[in-house]
This record gives sequence, C-alpha cells and structure tokens, in this order.
Amino acid sequence: LLRDGRVRRALSLAMNREALTERVMSGLATPAAELAAPTMFGANPDAKVDPFDPDEARRLLNEAGYGNGFDLVLATTNGYYVQDAATAQAIAGSWARIGVRTQVDAVPSSVFYARRGKNELSIFFTSSSITTGQASEMLKILVATRDPAKGLG
Repeated sequence: LLRDGRVRRALSLAMNREALTERVMSGLATPAAELAAPTMFGANPDAKVDPFDPDEARRLLNEAGYGNGFDLVLATTNGYYVQDAATAQAIAGSWARIGVRTQVDAVPSSVFYARRGKNELSIFFTSSSITTGQASEMLKILVATRDPAKGLG
C-alpha cells in the first residue's frame, strides 16, 4: 500500500501545509519542501512545497486501486515536540477528506521511539534536527538500508 508512489503522493497532496502552519503552529512554522532547510549545505534551492490538491490526491488513490480509501494508523509522539499530536490529528483529518480513514496513535516518546526502532510503524509523524548542517544527515537515517552497526537506516 505505502510502497506505491501514487499513494504516498496522494497523502502529500492531501495535506494543506499552509493551514497546518497557520492553525496548528499559530503561524510560527514554515511549510517544508524537503528534509533540510533551504540554508543547509546540500539543500535543493529549487525544491517546491507540494501543493494542496485533494482532487488530484483522490484521483491518484483511485488510479492506485484505492478509490474506496483504506484504513491507516498514524503514529506520533505526544508532548515531545511542539504540537506533535495536534499536527498528527490535523494530518489525519486531511487524509480522511480523501478517503483515508486515519487513526492517530499518540504515545509517550519512549514508547514511540522503541516501536519505531523495531520497525513496528508503517507511517509516523515526528520531528528531527540536522546537527551537522548537511542535508545528507537525514538520508542516512531515513533512506539508507538499516544497518545498526554503521548507524544507518
């Protein structure tokens, strides 16, 4: 299901990042176009934030064979990051509007990270920081094949 790029794209297009910024984060956040801030080494200066396009999201889900939607559990921390659970709830609401019936599982950070470390979560909302100033730092964590000995994945 989430291996299908059309499904992932639909989930992204269903999120109204401007509304999340204004309503959940009280205007104190910036919609992100990629993992790294534009000022970081390796960031793509031409990256664009995905538009809010629920109609295209529904079309993509239909094309992928999920025209009737599906059920999903979105995991997140609760009270660990600023507005973590509230942001996850807002995302779940936006996904519900395209037919993705989303339940939010907001748990203490110790539970969340233990479960994430065991690859028990199919999709999650979290926050992170790039401490080296290089965009590639997040790729080692999120994209690389899991290899605990090398600190990858």
